[in-house]
Amino acid sequence: MARNIAQKANLLHPLIIQNRTVQRAHDLAASLDKPGSVRVVESVQDAVQPADAVFTSLGDDKSVQAIYEDILKTPGGVNGKLFVETSTVLPETTNAVCEMVLAAGGEFVASPGMSAGLRFPCSSACIVPLAPPSKRTRN
Repeated sequence: MARNIAQKANLLHPLIIQNRTVQRAHDLAASLDKPGSVRVVESVQDAVQPADAVFTSLGDDKSVQAIYEDILKTPGGVNGKLFVETSTVLPETTNAVCEMVLAAGGEFVASPGMSAGLRFPCSSACIVPLAPPSKRTRN
């Protein structure tokens, strides 16, 4: 997903990318046609702090829970930031994370992604946003 955004979107600023295995983020950055289209950071807080919107995609429920616990420790907080959680996890996990983010003043959209291939290798994917009507548009 990050690869497609970095290579195909008209970004005003580099896409901030972070991976729990930092080398994977550096490897992704090095493999891009437009190397200046991303900025690698080492911690999730370093990714969240300057961002208005944060997309997360993790492999399992435990990882989703853990990363959002770290996110909520971001200096300056998460008030007003939009979080789009694209992992395919249990509804109970999504609901718990949503409640954590909302309680901290952030906004949350559950948006599990679906693709014919693993990790969205093509630019054809279906994103299913799940949010109250009042949160479906944002300026």
